[in-house]
Amino acid sequence: MASGQHQPAHDLIVFLRRTWSGAPGADHPDSLRLSNALAVTLNYLGRHQEAYGVHEDNVARSRRVRGDDHPDTLAAVHNLALSLHRLGRVPEAVPLLQDARLRAVRVRDPDHRVTERLTKTLAALLRLAGREHEAEELLHERD
Repeated sequence: MASGQHQPAHDLIVFLRRTWSGAPGADHPDSLRLSNALAVTLNYLGRHQEAYGVHEDNVARSRRVRGDDHPDTLAAVHNLALSLHRLGRVPEAVPLLQDARLRAVRVRDPDHRVTERLTKTLAALLRLAGREHEAEELLHERD
């Protein structure tokens, strides 16, 4: 999406989320997807604190509706951790990703796309936190 299209996309998502959340309910999978799209768009608009709040709410609802180990919940945790990173809160993001990655490895194939994304993001955040050795071990533990 071109950068000039983020605000119109945001406005459309807010409208859809408001109308859709009333019909099937805020916890409906499509409503959760709209919430995620809104948070991602807020990040593109530089509204990181607001995006964090939407991501945090989305994770809580996804955990309640889908369970902690569901791939969509794990992806929502991934997005929440990225939001924390954007806010400069890497030390808070790392344990979230560590837990999500352990869940993904336990219930999914280590090569599953969600597991791989969690692993790569966790390694990047470990590096940012000055934990290079842990990042390298994580990336090479299957070798």
